[in-house]
Amino acid sequence: MQRPGWNGVLLCLLCVFCWTGCDTNDPNNEAQVSVQDIIVGEGAVAEGDKIVTVEYTGTLISGDVFDTTHQDDREPLSFQLETGLVEDDPQGGQVIDGFIQGVPGMQVGGLRRITVPPQLAWGSRVAGCEPENPNACIIPPNSTLLFEIELIAVREGGL
Repeated sequence: MQRPGWNGVLLCLLCVFCWTGCDTNDPNNEAQVSVQDIIVGEGAVAEGDKIVTVEYTGTLISGDVFDTTHQDDREPLSFQLETGLVEDDPQGGQVIDGFIQGVPGMQVGGLRRITVPPQLAWGSRVAGCEPENPNACIIPPNSTLLFEIELIAVREGGL
């Protein structure tokens, strides 16, 4: 499988989500992220409106990696917990709702595996499409996503 380019990765995880057809804002939506702590950290707790910095790898149920910060040209991802707003993103990107639900309660140094149901990711939409080739999308519609997330830092501040 070919690794996604930066633009594809940006569209995979960082998105201005909840376009028409996305059902994550449905008040009757009771989908939850499944959380499994692999390593419980001993540092600061991810909570409230703090800004967290994470390293992560995202895979489909098939095991295919669609996004990771563990590449040479990638930096860890920083975002505000309550809003999901991504730090230093001039386009105002947000992480998927599954990240907003899956990271709180982690402690720095912790490693967590989360399973994100489709309605807390991209729902019935495809994602991770390359701008120059919109037919080459990495994440099929209605995909359950798996992430391994390592919490690197927690700090005060708003975005």
